[in-house]
Amino acid sequence: MRLWFASVFASCSAIAAAALLAVPCADAQTALLATPVARVGAVVSNDSLVTLKGNMHPLAQARYDSGAVSSSLATGRMTMLLKRSAAQQSTLREYLGSLQDPHSANYHKWLTPASYGASFGIADADLAAVQTWLESQGFKIESVPASRNFIQFSGTTGQVAQAFHTSIHTYVVNGVTHHANASDPQIPAALAPVIAGLSPMNDFRAKPLHQLSSHAQATAANGKLQLSNMVTTGVKPDLTVTDDGTNFLLVTPSDAATIYGAGNALNRNYTGGTGNQGAGVNIGFAEVSDLQTADYLRYRELFLGDQTAPTAVIDGTDPGVLDEGDGDEALLDAEVGAALAPQAGIYVYSSGSDLVNDGLANAVLRAIQDNVVSVLSVSYGECELGLGISGNEEWSELWQQAAAQGITPVVATGDSGSAGCDDPDSETQAQYGLAVNGIASTPYNVAVGGTDFDVLSTSFSNYVLGSTSTSTTALYGSAIQYIPENPWNDSISNATPGNYSANTAATYNGATTIAAGSGGASSEAYCAGTVDEAGNCSAALAGYPTPPFQTGLTAGSLGAVSVRAIPDVAMFAAPGSQHPAAWAFCSDNVLDGEATARTDCAPASTGATFNISGIGGTSASTPAFAGSLAQVIASLGTATRLGQANNVLYNLFNKGTGSVFNDITAGNNSVPCTAGSPNCGTNGFLDGYNANAGFDLASGLGSVNIANLVTAWPTATFTQTSTTLLANNSTAAVTIAHGSPLMLTSAVSPSTATGAVSIVGPTNQQGAAVTELIPLSGGTGTINPVDLPGGSYTIHAYYPGDITDGPSTSASIPVTVTPEASTAFFQIQIEDVDTEKAIGSPAPYGEYGFAYVTPANTDASSAGSHGPATGTVTLLNNGATLATQTLNSVGTATFPLDTLAPGTYALGASYGGDASYNASSTTSNETLTISKAPTQLLISAASTTIAASASTTVSVQLNTDSVGAYPTGPLTLTSGTTSFTGTLQQGTLSSGAVAELEVFTVPGSALASGANTLTASYAGDTNYAAAGSMTIPITVTGGSSTGAGFSLTGPTGGITIASSGASGSGTVSIAATNGFSGAVNLSCAVTAVTGSVTPTCTVTPSVTLSGTTAQAATLTINTTALSASLLRPNTGAPAGLERLLAAGGGTALCGLVLFGIPARRRGWRQMRSGVRAAMLALLALGVVGGFGLIGCGGGSGSTVSRGTQAGTYTATVTGTSGTTTANTQVSVTVQ
Repeated sequence: MRLWFASVFASCSAIAAAALLAVPCADAQTALLATPVARVGAVVSNDSLVTLKGNMHPLAQARYDSGAVSSSLATGRMTMLLKRSAAQQSTLREYLGSLQDPHSANYHKWLTPASYGASFGIADADLAAVQTWLESQGFKIESVPASRNFIQFSGTTGQVAQAFHTSIHTYVVNGVTHHANASDPQIPAALAPVIAGLSPMNDFRAKPLHQLSSHAQATAANGKLQLSNMVTTGVKPDLTVTDDGTNFLLVTPSDAATIYGAGNALNRNYTGGTGNQGAGVNIGFAEVSDLQTADYLRYRELFLGDQTAPTAVIDGTDPGVLDEGDGDEALLDAEVGAALAPQAGIYVYSSGSDLVNDGLANAVLRAIQDNVVSVLSVSYGECELGLGISGNEEWSELWQQAAAQGITPVVATGDSGSAGCDDPDSETQAQYGLAVNGIASTPYNVAVGGTDFDVLSTSFSNYVLGSTSTSTTALYGSAIQYIPENPWNDSISNATPGNYSANTAATYNGATTIAAGSGGASSEAYCAGTVDEAGNCSAALAGYPTPPFQTGLTAGSLGAVSVRAIPDVAMFAAPGSQHPAAWAFCSDNVLDGEATARTDCAPASTGATFNISGIGGTSASTPAFAGSLAQVIASLGTATRLGQANNVLYNLFNKGTGSVFNDITAGNNSVPCTAGSPNCGTNGFLDGYNANAGFDLASGLGSVNIANLVTAWPTATFTQTSTTLLANNSTAAVTIAHGSPLMLTSAVSPSTATGAVSIVGPTNQQGAAVTELIPLSGGTGTINPVDLPGGSYTIHAYYPGDITDGPSTSASIPVTVTPEASTAFFQIQIEDVDTEKAIGSPAPYGEYGFAYVTPANTDASSAGSHGPATGTVTLLNNGATLATQTLNSVGTATFPLDTLAPGTYALGASYGGDASYNASSTTSNETLTISKAPTQLLISAASTTIAASASTTVSVQLNTDSVGAYPTGPLTLTSGTTSFTGTLQQGTLSSGAVAELEVFTVPGSALASGANTLTASYAGDTNYAAAGSMTIPITVTGGSSTGAGFSLTGPTGGITIASSGASGSGTVSIAATNGFSGAVNLSCAVTAVTGSVTPTCTVTPSVTLSGTTAQAATLTINTTALSASLLRPNTGAPAGLERLLAAGGGTALCGLVLFGIPARRRGWRQMRSGVRAAMLALLALGVVGGFGLIGCGGGSGSTVSRGTQAGTYTATVTGTSGTTTANTQVSVTVQ
């Protein structure tokens, strides 16, 4: 059946009714577990921004950049991840632990999306603030799920640039075109407390993790598949087999049931009737392609004896059935999932991908919101580094919500061995070092690796029926028993798998491969430190901490697991490249992207020969394990859910219960690597991971015996623990002054408990929380001192449990921290804009100047050691308020002084206090004198020799050494008593200083014949001193201007064209002088500019003059659209002004410094003040003893391809009548 859903999320009850299934829809938790607190306290402004660092794809590099896409391009759906408070996250963490604790009253009390959102979503006011801001930027809100942790919206790439201050560019990598953001996005600082990030803004999408290997012909000889004519697929010719099929196993549902000991009739060794086939359990598969249902039904009819249809749910744009990778993935997932749980409900969630959004995450979000499935399988991969910080946060949040609802996410680890960032479909050697799939590495999902049946290469008949044997199953089963497994690794040719140090590379048509089951340690998933206002992380990216279910676990020679390690389990995944086995797959040539017509699994009659395909990859092992878990759930009752199943899996492993796991002890997942690349060993193989007895990072806990797993599941037991907490050696309430020592001691019983205890203490301040980790040693841990901000706390200790022990929470202790006395440390720093050297008082107006105020504890020798202050600081002049600012995250307020008008000031500051520090003021004022800023004039002319009937342009630039306001008062250009008028432009120099440029048109008719001197001057204003005048000579040729002739005058202000590729026009006036009459022929030309396609021009061919009436001609300028961007260093100058100055001619141009747009001033000021403030705060905190200044440099650029670049050009219009000529120059600005 096929259910169509629009972008609005339907309720759980609606889905259940449509599917005619009973699912756990009612809220298990009616009371709020945590209360969302509004945290958007400031006015939302685009002038104060925070950068979401770490959100560029690593392949979005300048060398691949082909320029920005059109600003009108639709983005499709984008996803914003919302951020709960620290207090909410602490409560959620404890609740997730209690869901898995049989001793807890919350055991298996799963949440719904609505109850999850009510407790762990953001507050109503905050949600409204984010939505209002998005809409104010022109975006359309597409949906807000009931869980209140995401917002989906859409717009254009131009709106993305406006709202998030990053542009979407085209990147061509290895011949493949991609789109991605060119810089880290920015958001308003006021929204930063409630926005965690944006879903990756690129189409470097997660890849399907399967290996389509071969096609064969089959007959149903003796009740099993008899293969023949096995041929390569053409999809991956270097990784396929050629075999007559005599000794090759295509794993059917019956084979899988037999190999993995399922307790049902598909298992040839099972004798108990129909058995457990997952009836009543729903399994979901997240896809970016619709399912080719006809192929799926042929698979079911051939191997399962029915045609039970799946349920298709489409979220947003219908992707349709895609060919090759994505379409095969959807089909493989559904077929293998059904193979292991034939009676389970199969739900295929699909969503089309958009320009900068992966449909996979949309499909997963939809499945979690619908809350119908109990197991959710994903067979796609993207490494942690490729996902970026926001991408990892997105998947962590999705799987965390799923776990809270009782849904078990099952995710493939990948098909590139220990090289999680490398692509096995396009690379023959790893080049990016050790990495893991970020979709699979979270603490909230089960990660499934891959194995191979190496033993079949030497002992096939011991495990698979021979060609003359008869199968006892009716559905083509040939496997006899469990087949011993090794980590799947097609990259090695070793006859006997061993440690990776002894690996020998296998070659296929002369090339190596990196196809192997993936596994490893999480390493780049999140910021391990704190993130400041500028988006900077105080520490390096790190792997997810060790989850409770892996705490106390060892991984062979690697020792204790110190971060999240994957895989958790592994099942058969090989495509048959090295050893003679692959998964049976029913597909067709269209889906596989092949020209030759083919339909699999469609015998014309009983016993007739038919086509069949082979396939592998962790995309096969993952739905196989999802089906295995469906059997577990069915045995417990269909109303049961498992949530994060790893808690029980690792517990059963640790207990050694009932031969649940098939331990895999030999082989590895190391793959060939490029010499000199990260983690590449001397043997040419990446440092990977060996299989060993017990848990390892090549095969996890091993594969499972399904029947034994089903039997053992209810026997998982966790030792009930108890946790105590002492504050200053007492359980009594504590009251201390801020900065006074507080010692916290926690103990867990039994003392064998491992891991760490969290100290948690929500406060009433914006949902903040105290979180301290106390490592346990012998069941006890102490942290001293604990620096708590001022306020009232009710703190407790939380032990999350380990592989053996359950979680527990201590009794709470009230702690009150009263404010201490403070001192407002005050410092003024002023630097020369050009030299960046410190200058004293008096200081010229507009120099880089900042007043820094840092309230801290009063002891100067340890100032700042008690933690940063919060609240507001007021800058004073003789006691009068100049400005008020909020302290930043390191407790410093930064006041720019470049706007102080010339005069003398007595500066000081007052601090209003907070819960940690009492109010205070500076003890004395700092005297600061501001003088007028000096100015300098520069002058140049397009031509210093002109005809009397022509004109020239003269550029006059007023430079300053100020980042303050722009100068006022006119720039003047005179020749004797004659004054000229010009067009004024304002901008910034490369140093950030403000400047003005005025361009004057000087007609030869206004000057005397021969030598003339033009003088530029500036008289100054209240902020700027007068500039010394500058002169330039202009020579007028062609005799006296009293002869009969004509003059040409261009349009006032020139011609402005909105964008490259557009056109513009203006009117040129032709006037007779001294009685001229007759026809004037007109022509035009545009001066070429290096690095750009020069605009072309046309003008009215001729006009006829008679009398004194001027005639008009139309000048039209045409430009060429950009085909790619100009790659060059960011000088801070618009291209137009750069060209205008460069084209001015003459040595006088050497002093004309490049302009930049006015908006750069704010960014430059914020950067410099941020550096100073951070360093000052570190000084106050006693971290560093001094600091230096940070300078800037430039680099070279190159042209990828081009059209007409933005900037200013010069068009010359010439009139001719006999021997009389005249011309005028017209300024053309392309925006």
